[in-house]
Amino acid sequence: MNRNATLIDLFKSMFKNWNLIIQMTRREILIRYKGSFLGLIWAIVNPMIMLGIYTLIFGVIFRADWGGRMGNNSDFAFTLFVGLTVYQLFSEALIKSPMLIVNNANFVKKVIFPLEILPFVSLLASLFQMFINLLILIGYLVFFKKVFFVSMIFFPIIIIPHILFTLGVSYFFSSISVFIRDANQIVTYIATLVLYVTPIFYPLSAVPEKLRYLTLLNPISYVVEEARNSVVFGLTPQFLPLAVYAVISVIILALGYYFFQRTKPLFADVL
Repeated sequence: MNRNATLIDLFKSMFKNWNLIIQMTRREILIRYKGSFLGLIWAIVNPMIMLGIYTLIFGVIFRADWGGRMGNNSDFAFTLFVGLTVYQLFSEALIKSPMLIVNNANFVKKVIFPLEILPFVSLLASLFQMFINLLILIGYLVFFKKVFFVSMIFFPIIIIPHILFTLGVSYFFSSISVFIRDANQIVTYIATLVLYVTPIFYPLSAVPEKLRYLTLLNPISYVVEEARNSVVFGLTPQFLPLAVYAVISVIILALGYYFFQRTKPLFADVL
């Protein structure tokens, strides 16, 4: 049994290598926009353009309504944007995870390197974009809607379990893909499936009651609903389901990291 396979060991490693984590995260963010004319400014421009497109299509052209809960048709785009922001954190980490170890084989073979920080670095880079999106969302509320819900302070509390869950999934797929290269293709279909079974483009109330429990079995559905409630509708989260989700997320992280550490000694032989 690997003696460094507990969450305490993981947090110790992150604390010990924090400076390296920050450096690698900054590098990954900059590489994403390297060579473009606007550079890092695209991190701000991209979500603003997408929010504008959503507003045009769903608010002006189709005049979509969110189950009768919206005061203005253009708010549908805002509601959609919140759900997509939460989903994209998961999907980006999921899709990138299979190649994290494979593309860094030199770290496995030639040097002593804390491989366990790679999924976390990738997730932090995605969190940076989520932070930018959140600032744009708040700016939209304050300057255009003239409101600021107190419930928005619960957004970080809602997102933290989501981060832990996503990190656990990333550890699993970053490890399994070393041995099963098809995982790189499989995660794309998983991300697409999660997109459509999560109430992002439609309210949860639109799902037939007989099938609603299936939607709620998807852990991303819960965090999308609660994030949207806190940011868009001004509702505080239900803390008992949030606590259950947090416990499940910690378990997923523990299992994912345990699997990663148990298989890590075999990486060099396969790569």
